[in-house]
Amino acid sequence: MYHLIDKKDKIKALEEAKRVLKDDGVILISYIMNDYAIIKHGFMDNNIGNALKNNMINKDFKIISKETDLYSYVRLDDIDNLNKKAKLKRIKIIAQDGATDYIRPYINNMDEETFDLYIKYQLKICEKKEMLGASSHLLDILKKI
Repeated sequence: MYHLIDKKDKIKALEEAKRVLKDDGVILISYIMNDYAIIKHGFMDNNIGNALKNNMINKDFKIISKETDLYSYVRLDDIDNLNKKAKLKRIKIIAQDGATDYIRPYINNMDEETFDLYIKYQLKICEKKEMLGASSHLLDILKKI
């Protein structure tokens, strides 16, 4: 979904997925998160000042996507609004990455036992609402209303 920039295109894609879905089927949609990009590419990579000066983000730190952009960044309320417009009901929403993108160098240096524990941890927290917006990607699992 994050390669669709225009909100109308996103709603159209969701409605088309719903149209071809069997009554007992599910729709899987992946999003890239706004606040992950702000934290990682804005602050951690020290680009936040440039983004503000060049009107790439607004005063609420929401990324302003242009038609020529490759990605469209969202927040949870954006996803909820899209689902509402497309008349879809959430089964579950999952943080695909959680903290992984922030701590990648540490993960790459973990021994096997610690890495196994990290995977168990990620599976335990991937549905916690307070963790969702900071993940780089979310997986929204939907069904027809």
